[in-house]
Formats: sequence, C-alpha cells, structure tokens
Amino acid sequence: MPTINKQRISEKPVPYKSQSKIDSANYYNSVQWYNLRHSYIKEHPLCEECMNKGIIKAAEHVHHVIPFMSGSTDEERWNLLTDVNNLQSLCLNCHHDKHRHKLY
Repeated sequence: MPTINKQRISEKPVPYKSQSKIDSANYYNSVQWYNLRHSYIKEHPLCEECMNKGIIKAAEHVHHVIPFMSGSTDEERWNLLTDVNNLQSLCLNCHHDKHRHKLY
C-alpha cells in the first residue's frame, strides 16, 4: 500500500506578506476599533475627500491619516488607531487613491 510523505516542507518567506499586516489584524479585530469605526462613519457618512471637491458620495471606509502601524510602541499604535482626529471617512475610490499614492 502506498504511503504519503507527511513531512512538512519548510515555508519560504512570501515577499508580499509583511509582518505589519499580520500584526494590524489584532488592532482591526478589536472591539475598540469596531465601535470607534461604527460611530465615526455614523457621524461622518459622506466621503470627506469628495466633499472637498463638491461631490456628495457615501463613505464606505474609515481611513487613518497617519498609519497607526507607524507607531513604534503598542501604546503609540493604539493612540493612532483610536484618535478621532486621525480618521477620515472615504468612499472606496478615494480610499484606494490614498493607498495607491503611498505606494509610489
């Protein structure tokens, strides 16, 4: 009877899988972020970037102006994550544009 080799092959590092994205899930999955995001988008239901251009469009995302993962300590990251002055309601297109701009 044939057997299956169950020895695991060591995983090679994946270039697009950064440690910061893995760590950010802990923050994004927190009750604090969920409640803050929900209340912020309720208070700011329109895309703030589109409103600056005179366009009325519903916001779908809450964006951090200063990325919270840029904090060097856990406390700094939590402060950036939960600082209402660091948040911005954006539509899908504006949110993509903000992140696309960071890549270049």
